[in-house]
Amino acid sequence: MRANIRIKIAHTYLDGQTAPEPVANGDTGYCGNIVLEDGTIFTCTYGRFGDTYQNQEGKSALRTYIASRRINLAVTDRLAAK
Repeated sequence: MRANIRIKIAHTYLDGQTAPEPVANGDTGYCGNIVLEDGTIFTCTYGRFGDTYQNQEGKSALRTYIASRRINLAVTDRLAAK
């Protein structure tokens, strides 16, 4: 039996955030979602995930990343049942 669940893949940060908070940067997108033959979901996204650097103006800025995840639904179902 499949559970109706939501999976948060990553937290995107607003400028000045140093830890996940209820409000996040909305500039992200899931540009690819594939279900493999074994039922594993492969997804990729982009966003600003918390690492900072000094930009050309000398200000701290968030780096933009591309991230991917594999989600095995059998494992997810077992975790959701706990």
